[in-house]
Amino acid sequence: MSSEEKRITTWEHGPIDPELAARAATRVILLPESAEESANGAVYVDSTQTVGKLLACGSVPVESATPITSSTLLTENRSAVWVGPCLLISSLLLTQNPGAVALALNLIGGYITDLYPLRRQTPSVSLSIVYTSDDGTRSRKLKYNGPASGLSSLASILTELAAEEVQHGGRDSHASGADS
Repeated sequence: MSSEEKRITTWEHGPIDPELAARAATRVILLPESAEESANGAVYVDSTQTVGKLLACGSVPVESATPITSSTLLTENRSAVWVGPCLLISSLLLTQNPGAVALALNLIGGYITDLYPLRRQTPSVSLSIVYTSDDGTRSRKLKYNGPASGLSSLASILTELAAEEVQHGGRDSHASGADS
């Protein structure tokens, strides 16, 4: 895949913890790399703290799913592709503050572009988003692989998912594993 191609894959994701879903109603939640925890707690992607600070400085309400301390394990991804943390976005946040989601994606895209200023092409990015219903009972995961400049397109996809949820009473009509 060249750095100008983008691939967005979506699939059903399991239910989200109701307490976490409630927190996501008013802010973007930075999720650990996987649902399983190590003996030392949750494992986050190494860009999680940077993205959290970036969003907070940009006035996007944000917090991590669990506190990130000096003992939190961070995985370092060494590749030509920038790997971001998984973002949890609630349908309530998206409908009540859609600007926050669009701003978050634009801030991340701009940061990555600024991080690699000498590249001839836009840097490649890998970013996941879990979109959840207000109560956390239904969720979908989106996986984006492509140029940093294409991150902003995820806002409209999330808006479509929210509209679909309202239109179909929470039933999702996308086929699992559909590509955009």
